[in-house]
Amino acid sequence: MRSINDIVRIWARRENEEVLNTEFLSTIFVAVPNSQVKTFYQTYWTMHEFVCPKSASVVADDAEFTLFAVTVFKRAADDFKLGCRKAKYIVRDLDGNSLENDGTQESVGQLQQALEQQKSSLVAMLTLQFSVCYVAWVHCKALRIFVESMLKYGLPPKFIPVLLAVDESREKQIRKRLSQIYTDLNSPMEADAMDTGALQYEYPYVSLKVANLSK
Repeated sequence: MRSINDIVRIWARRENEEVLNTEFLSTIFVAVPNSQVKTFYQTYWTMHEFVCPKSASVVADDAEFTLFAVTVFKRAADDFKLGCRKAKYIVRDLDGNSLENDGTQESVGQLQQALEQQKSSLVAMLTLQFSVCYVAWVHCKALRIFVESMLKYGLPPKFIPVLLAVDESREKQIRKRLSQIYTDLNSPMEADAMDTGALQYEYPYVSLKVANLSK
């Protein structure tokens, strides 16, 4: 019996249709005698409750038969095929794994290649923009340090900003050492640090964290 692969391939390209073989849906091909085409249209969707109504599509026809593509839920595929055979219709299967050797597979490969190229461009652009945004963020932190220092110590400005890159596990130790160095800045009302209730702590010195987002 002649394979229907070429016929289905031409139909899929012409009508922009897809042969379904997913986890839930399946496309079934049925050859119906021309004398029973009208009856098939009226009854195919009643053969099982999980046949998709109005899914029958003419793939091709000749002097004796019309080949239909019908979409059904995968769980109903065998029951639908059995119903078609009982009605004297001929169920046709594709040879091999669907149409994986046709141009569709080639198109998928081209799309995947284009996806990888665009992904590389996107990653490169985001990497560059991340650096720009991170630098701008650090500048904002520097401005905030200056403003808060002015508010804390007043005029004239007598302070120096310092950037420390330290291991997070040593933060408590370093802050304790800083408090010992700048004991003259400690308020008698404060301990080493006071929770201000604003998701940050008030230290004897002005302190802001800059997160290392590259980790």
